[in-house]
Amino acid sequence: MHIDPHVHLRDWGNKAESIDHGLMVAESQGIGAVFDMPNVNHPETKQPIISTKEVADRLTLAFRANSPVFYGLYVGLTADRAQIQEAVEIYNHFPNVIGLKLFACESVGDLKVDKEDEQDLVYRTLSEERFDGVLAVHCEKESLMKPEFWNPKRPKSHSEARPSFTESFSVNDQIQKATNNNFPGHLHIAHISVPYSVELVKEAKKDNKIRISCGATPQHILLDTEAYKLRRSIKYKVNPPLRGPKQAEKMLDYLLHGDVDYLESDHAPHTLKDKIKKHMSGLPNLPYFQLILSLLRERGFTDERIDEITNTKIQEIFGLNLPEKKLNIGGDYSKDYCFNPYTHLIKK
Repeated sequence: MHIDPHVHLRDWGNKAESIDHGLMVAESQGIGAVFDMPNVNHPETKQPIISTKEVADRLTLAFRANSPVFYGLYVGLTADRAQIQEAVEIYNHFPNVIGLKLFACESVGDLKVDKEDEQDLVYRTLSEERFDGVLAVHCEKESLMKPEFWNPKRPKSHSEARPSFTESFSVNDQIQKATNNNFPGHLHIAHISVPYSVELVKEAKKDNKIRISCGATPQHILLDTEAYKLRRSIKYKVNPPLRGPKQAEKMLDYLLHGDVDYLESDHAPHTLKDKIKKHMSGLPNLPYFQLILSLLRERGFTDERIDEITNTKIQEIFGLNLPEKKLNIGGDYSKDYCFNPYTHLIKK
């Protein structure tokens, strides 16, 4: 069984996907558990998954899907102390809520906590509430971004507008804030994409003052800025953006040898229209999960290492003991998505 600990299953009016469909796709790829992200707005409250109402309604959708795939959910965090406290209460009382999510910058949607003092408030409050679960953070420092560089007619400019150091500075910020506030939980750096960021995580592990891990996505280990040379390359716009070939090669090596803890797809489907016309960030990875694993095997990953990065390490970090389930593996859902990001990597 595989686990995908980072997906965006949309639904609630978003035509790109539904929870029911996403769980079917996951099952077809041999994925027995997915952890869904909170940056999708509820149709009634018009806000992301940050309160009991959104969590309960989201879990109801998942349960109605009647899927053998375990559905885990993150609760989003804001800069409001009362909301942070409620998020901890939700985590403590909803078994399918597997962690909290902090967006340290704007990504897709308006859920973010980007100011230094507000991020301090998050860590301080979580420490006061004795939160001991996983806090996953999207690390890019918004104040260092160069939005004026972005030009949709030149897709590579997205990587220039959100350069590598914006991630590394943010990773350093989160480590320092977690340490200074004696954060009792587990800090997870989501979709880490820069080698220097991994080095910061490695140093924090050595210091042993906080529990910390990091995960890498397929796009940051198999793809790089060369993809911007492909046809309609605006489709490769993603946050964090694609990095240079040498950085991607190093990230792959880090995942292979254990410096990056696990693989997370960051599955984020959009319609082709939204990718081309609205320049939405995100790649559809779930329907290509087995292809991604095949590409990793070609690059030296053993079955044992694949099991570690797609199952055992994830369960260890989240404190889970998920049973093996019989899955209906097979079926091609790729036609339901706007494109396959990895087609050009398949050996002819």
